[in-house]
Amino acid sequence: MPTSVIYRQFRIFPVSSFDDRLIVKLERTRNDANPAEVSLTKNEATVYLAAAKSTQLEHVKEWDLYLALTQFRTIVTLHFLNDVQGTLKKLSNCFQGEDLTPSSLQIGLERTYDELELMKTIDGASLKDFYSKFDELTDTYMGHNMEDHELGQDLFERDRQELLDSTIIFMKGRFDSLLSHDVLRWMRDSLEHRRWPSKDDPALTDWGTDSLAQFAKHYSGLTLMKDFDIAEAQHEFLL
Repeated sequence: MPTSVIYRQFRIFPVSSFDDRLIVKLERTRNDANPAEVSLTKNEATVYLAAAKSTQLEHVKEWDLYLALTQFRTIVTLHFLNDVQGTLKKLSNCFQGEDLTPSSLQIGLERTYDELELMKTIDGASLKDFYSKFDELTDTYMGHNMEDHELGQDLFERDRQELLDSTIIFMKGRFDSLLSHDVLRWMRDSLEHRRWPSKDDPALTDWGTDSLAQFAKHYSGLTLMKDFDIAEAQHEFLL
């Protein structure tokens, strides 16, 4: 918008009902000059109107929110986190599945770790969608100005690494000790039938008997295990 001439008044007209742009008609203080017209987006018009009232808008919650939501770094990070959330949702569904075993949990976790590592350099669906709709020539996303594009992109790349590293470290601290717990390991190596050798494999003869014995010993103090015969159970297990 020109700044060399002082304007007394302006009027805003929509270009059409199907367009997000507005025509701003300005009346000059000089009588011999024709009114100027400037084409702006709704977002640009909001920014220009607010510029003259920056002091009054300080610490106004709605204006602070608007400023936050027009920062490139904020918006690109939100799209990135949406991709992270999608990956974690798949793991959550794995934990809630009916066919839940120690091995399926291990596979689900390892797959999640791999996907999170890939997201350090490969964009997910939501992030790709954001970049496809971001206009680098005007620094706008769906008609909204994105402030501090270049700096925001640099900071996001740093944030991206830190967010993924923190997520992986948290998950490993939470789940790795669980899956390496003796009880789950004994279950996996004895009762989980999908891990059994084929019926023609000689290894099936005594496969899992030691793990089954350790599993039974762990719970031997329970009342219902009082008359449990591990030797008999091992014999039936191998039949």
